[in-house]
Amino acid sequence: MEEGIINQEEFEFYRRVVSFRNIVVHEYASINLEIVKRIIAGKEFEKVYVLALKIVEELKKRNIDP
Repeated sequence: MEEGIINQEEFEFYRRVVSFRNIVVHEYASINLEIVKRIIAGKEFEKVYVLALKIVEELKKRNIDP
């Protein structure tokens, strides 16, 4: 965020994604199915793709190999 690639809202979203990923990978038994349903129904997973594209494109503009 300090480099100006993503804004505060995108950063907070990214933090939630990473947190959810950690729960899925490390604590499978404690997954909240309501959260999974919300992610699928709201197509929130698409936001991850869009954010990843934004970061890659910005890195390319800065001549940094993503």
